[in-house]
Amino acid sequence: MQESKIVATKRLQDEGHWNEASLYREGIRETLRTEGMTRKEANRVAWEKMLEVFPPFDAEEEAAHWLCACYFPPAEAEHVKEGQPSLEDLWYVLCTWKGYQAARRIALARSIVLRRMVRVGAGTLQPQ
Repeated sequence: MQESKIVATKRLQDEGHWNEASLYREGIRETLRTEGMTRKEANRVAWEKMLEVFPPFDAEEEAAHWLCACYFPPAEAEHVKEGQPSLEDLWYVLCTWKGYQAARRIALARSIVLRRMVRVGAGTLQPQ
């Protein structure tokens, strides 16, 4: 299922990609208009192309990425003060935290789906 424009806009804003994605979409739209496409069709195609280049977030992929990255820290910083955590330790904490954040989003999404399924089964929500 493709995202609605509202959902895609909110997602891109949350991810910090909205400005870049908008500029990309506008460039595509202008190109299509100069090639003779109608305004309505150019807008539709520009949105589709933008969503191909800026796809929805994949929480499972992000969780796997961060949890694997824990074990591959960047080069060691030479100027670590005595008593301060090393860059390797900080990297491990950051990667673990980011991985668990993504995993929480997966669990949250699954719990929402399960709640909807239960409501459908109880007859209080009609499936779409």
